[in-house]
Amino acid sequence: MTTSRLPYGESPPDSWDVVPLKYLATLTNGYVFNSADRTDAGTPIIRIENLNGSRNFNHSGSTLHGRYSVKSGDLLFSWSGNPGTSFGPYLWDEPGNYYLNQHIFNVGVSGCDVRWLYWSLKAATHWIERELTSGMIGMVHVTKEELSAVPIPVPPVELQRRIADFLDAETARIDRMMRLRNEQLRLWNMRHQSVLHSQFVANSTDNGAGQDSTWLGRLPLGWTVPTIGRIARFTMGTTFPHEYQGRSQGDYPFIKVGDFRLADEVDNLGTAENWISRDVAHTLGARIVPAGSVLYARVGAALLLNRRRVTTCPSVIDDNVRAITFAGGVPHYWRALLSLLDMGQLVNPGPVPSIGETQVAAVRVPTAPPAAQREIADRVQQHQRQLNQVTSAIQWQVNLLAERRQALINAAVTGQFDVTTASGRNVTDGVSA
Repeated sequence: MTTSRLPYGESPPDSWDVVPLKYLATLTNGYVFNSADRTDAGTPIIRIENLNGSRNFNHSGSTLHGRYSVKSGDLLFSWSGNPGTSFGPYLWDEPGNYYLNQHIFNVGVSGCDVRWLYWSLKAATHWIERELTSGMIGMVHVTKEELSAVPIPVPPVELQRRIADFLDAETARIDRMMRLRNEQLRLWNMRHQSVLHSQFVANSTDNGAGQDSTWLGRLPLGWTVPTIGRIARFTMGTTFPHEYQGRSQGDYPFIKVGDFRLADEVDNLGTAENWISRDVAHTLGARIVPAGSVLYARVGAALLLNRRRVTTCPSVIDDNVRAITFAGGVPHYWRALLSLLDMGQLVNPGPVPSIGETQVAAVRVPTAPPAAQREIADRVQQHQRQLNQVTSAIQWQVNLLAERRQALINAAVTGQFDVTTASGRNVTDGVSA
């Protein structure tokens, strides 16, 4: 049974069939391992994280049915995961024998080229995510029956191999360009950190050097090193009941960790997705954070990102955020300085990173004279604006390359051009992703 209907991409040539995936492959779900099945040695178990490059395997000491085994060259499909990252097809290329965990199908291919089917499923995945999947926010999954019914345009086997060869080569070229752009971005961020650090330590042009900071180095003459607790006060966050959320106007922005992304190019933050009135702030017993305070995340993965924000208006903060209000000085001097403080080195032991005010208050911070603070803040902001401009340009290039990559895959597997004569360098001109 064939059909000419294709709900994603352009219609294939008339000489191609369009058939449900079940006519090309058999989907076998992985084994449901429990904690007792996992051992320190034995056969490695492929989990979703292993599909994305992690070689931190769980193991099984049991002997399972061969249907759960995976070898190099097998086509897998992660049917539950994050769209655009862990959801979709993978070609397993590691030598050896493995067992497959649940939430992943082993796609047993019959009568077609396995690499071509991989690329065909890559082309279909965006449509599958959009139209067929369900699940929690941020996660999607597709059933065996739904995936089996996905229509696949099928050319002759020899053309399948040519399409796979073409896409292997051209996507590798695009991937290399994306890696180079990302490496360029990494180096720019390293340079910014170096510039930032240089603002707070003595250099060869200084006429001598002052005190030593254990986490920064030798300081310029005339600087002091008080603890944060001596020169600043902390403001704790407030729990935010659901009935008060969702208002876009009010007297105070209610800043959560997720609102850190709303800061401007120099990390000023004066808005949030939720606002509250003075009456609600009083009802909640919320402490008002003054403008010019430095915010940081106090728990979870966000703590380890070491992001700092400066409030530009009186605000209220969530319980996962803390504010430091310095008694004097330039707020952006303190923000720049504290962005160099790796709070990951101070966290409490436990499965979830967290840090208390006492730990932060005990940190000694280099304190420059007021004029020097203003100069440092200006230089740091200038370099940060330059970094943001470069980051935006590079990210635009990476996003464009990703769009072109997907357009190239879609065009190739739906027969929009002859892969024996085409070049991926220009074939996506005018082709929509």
